[in-house]
Amino acid sequence: MSRESMNIKGTPAGMAFWRVTGRFMLVFLSVLLLSDLTFAGGIYSWKDRDGNIHFGDHPPVEVRSKQLAVKVNTVSAPDNVKNSARKYASDLAERQSAIPPRKKKVVMYSASWCGVCKRARKYFTQHHVPFREYDIDTSKSGREAYERYGVTSVPVIAVGKQHMRGFSPESFERFYARASK
Repeated sequence: MSRESMNIKGTPAGMAFWRVTGRFMLVFLSVLLLSDLTFAGGIYSWKDRDGNIHFGDHPPVEVRSKQLAVKVNTVSAPDNVKNSARKYASDLAERQSAIPPRKKKVVMYSASWCGVCKRARKYFTQHHVPFREYDIDTSKSGREAYERYGVTSVPVIAVGKQHMRGFSPESFERFYARASK
């Protein structure tokens, strides 16, 4: 059989073939949906002659069985947790929109061992805050600039001529808004 004789889709005979096939598929699917195959859902339990319990999706004919109620096993968070998560997300969106456009560059004097410095660095990176960082333990010029502030803790975050000690997202956002004006 040649390839041309097999390709009958575009011909009148081919169109009739697809009409018949389509009708057949429609009838076949209708019969399938109305047959016992659709009613075979559920889990059944029964005991055999030896007292062993069996489970299956079809009830056995020769012994008495009972259909089990199937419950979907889902985990849902309590309402107070859901509400807290929603509030946190909306507060976060408000805080992020409250950050003014970046006008001045941030300078952070830090130390590699400082956990608060790591949090500040992560915040600056995630919020696209341009910053320059000086490790006061490894940078001589960074140590000298840090000592001019007269402080004994890290991080020190400077914007222009103003500086703040320590870091929290809320305090930085307020500080940056004031320092950028």
